[in-house]
Amino acid sequence: MDPKPPVYDADDARQGEVILKSRGRRSVFIAGMIGIALIALIIIIVSLR
Repeated sequence: MDPKPPVYDADDARQGEVILKSRGRRSVFIAGMIGIALIALIIIIVSLR
């Protein structure tokens, strides 16, 4: 029989936060999000033609 899996507290199992404290990191993050949205928009436009 398998042993019981370990039980973790919710605080221990929580994922990390996105830390965007510096202006450069914020800029790169926002540019990446805009880039993903633009690529999705281009794919949608091209597929409709």
